[in-house]
Amino acid sequence: MIKRTALIFLVSLFCFSAAHAQTATPEAAARGFYRWYLRELNRERNPIDQSRPEMRKRVSARLARYLFSPKTEFGADYFLDLQDRDESWVNTVTVSPAKVTGGTATVTVTLPKTDFFERKVLAVTLIREAGAWKIDKVRGR
Repeated sequence: MIKRTALIFLVSLFCFSAAHAQTATPEAAARGFYRWYLRELNRERNPIDQSRPEMRKRVSARLARYLFSPKTEFGADYFLDLQDRDESWVNTVTVSPAKVTGGTATVTVTLPKTDFFERKVLAVTLIREAGAWKIDKVRGR
């Protein structure tokens, strides 16, 4: 019984630590989001439509309302500001150090130049919501 309780405690601690580390900093939240998002796209899944629970964990409530609105139409991918992507970006996306003011942070996300795409730079605003850093706005440059 004690071994089982200790095992449950350790697993819970590990899960909490992993979730906390993912959003402990704005940079980690942005990097984690973009790697997850690009991985989903590479699997031919549309995260906005097919991964709503996970998307809600990673974006602000305000942005989720916008993304999930039936009236929202995108001329390009909201998070990439492009109509297509390079599969290699999942491993090469970079995030700048954050500029934090209170509960708001801004990072620069860079998708590097590839054989088919020019370098793409995005200004990503995150907010502190429910104890975690979440994507709130993305602007292409």
